[in-house]
This record gives sequence, structure tokens and C-alpha cells, in this order.
Amino acid sequence: MGGSLLMSFSRAQQLDSSDPDVKAIVDVARDFSRAIEAGDLDRVVSFYSRDIVKTAPGRPPQRGWDGVREAWKATLLRYDCHLEVHVDEVKVLGTVGYDSGKFVMTLKPKGGGETIRATGRVFEVVRKEDGAWKSLRVISMNEE
Repeated sequence: MGGSLLMSFSRAQQLDSSDPDVKAIVDVARDFSRAIEAGDLDRVVSFYSRDIVKTAPGRPPQRGWDGVREAWKATLLRYDCHLEVHVDEVKVLGTVGYDSGKFVMTLKPKGGGETIRATGRVFEVVRKEDGAWKSLRVISMNEE
């Protein structure tokens, strides 16, 4: 099995959980965390659009399924992961939308060593593809 990644979501008052698309976008994040926890790399990649561009500080952009697959594979091989996400906002505009929030990610090296803790913000553009919400653009920013 891959690393253990747990996500928790705090729904801010701005989120309209009665909107089925808003709920679906939040649910995708929960299901994504379960795929990570199960070590199901193919399932993890399935949450992204084929057109994904994922950016993070100090790293080159990950483009397409191959880019995110290689990044997640490398992370899951090296670390047991714990991730908390507190969603601040979800906005749906037809078949496109966005969400934003805060995260805390803890990476514990599988071979021993010092645990890494990163905190920051994430902004994601999502697109409905074949009835499912997929990550199209993801930007994460670490806080100092």
C-alpha cells in the first residue's frame, strides 16, 4: 500500500452544501484522500483532468496525467502523508468552477528521518468532464 494520506474538510459558511455541484467538488477531495490512503495511484490520477497543470513553489509545473503520476508516485514511495484541508470557498460557473482553502501537510519519511510539515493555501480550477469534477489547474502556496 502507498502512504497514508488523510484529508479533513471544514466547510466554511460560504459553502452552499445544498448545491449538488458544490457538494460534489468537496466530495471529490474526500474521495481523493481515500485513494491516496489506499495507495491507488491510478485512482489518484483519475481525479485530474488530462489537461492538468499543477504548480507549487520551487518545483517545475506538473503537466498532464504523466506529470502528476510521477510526482505522486515519488511522494508515496518516500513518505507517509497526512493532509488536512480546510475549504474556504467553492464557486461553480456552469461546467467550470474553483475552490480555495488552507492546508497542512505532514510528510514522514518511510526510511526514517525528520518529518516535514508544510502549511499554506491552495487554489484549484475544476472542470466537469463526463459528469465528474476534475482538477484542471492547481496552485499551492506555502506559508512561512
